[in-house]
Amino acid sequence: MALTGAIYGAKCYPSQFDAVDAFYSHSAPAQTPGLTSYVNEFVKSGASWYQIQYSVSDTGTWTTRSMTLAPVPTFPACDPSEKFLDGVAIGWGIAAAMIVVSALMLARRGVRSG
Repeated sequence: MALTGAIYGAKCYPSQFDAVDAFYSHSAPAQTPGLTSYVNEFVKSGASWYQIQYSVSDTGTWTTRSMTLAPVPTFPACDPSEKFLDGVAIGWGIAAAMIVVSALMLARRGVRSG
């Protein structure tokens, strides 16, 4: 099995890029209140995530203070096909159990009629 995925939030994403997208997509804008408030948010532009900082005046005027590339977090590796293969194994186990029960029922009918 190839460990090509990344784990974030107890979910195995197909790649590190997808996990980074999930990470930043779930982050809410942070606000520091005051006479002049400051808001910090993450925005995706193209293939990159940016951290944008705004100042909000007491009149409600938003001003962009800075826009920098967001740090790229790393996540533990995982195998995206692992759950599928677990399901296949369980499916074959159930199918094998049904075949055994059917064979026992047919054998039992054969003994009764025989």
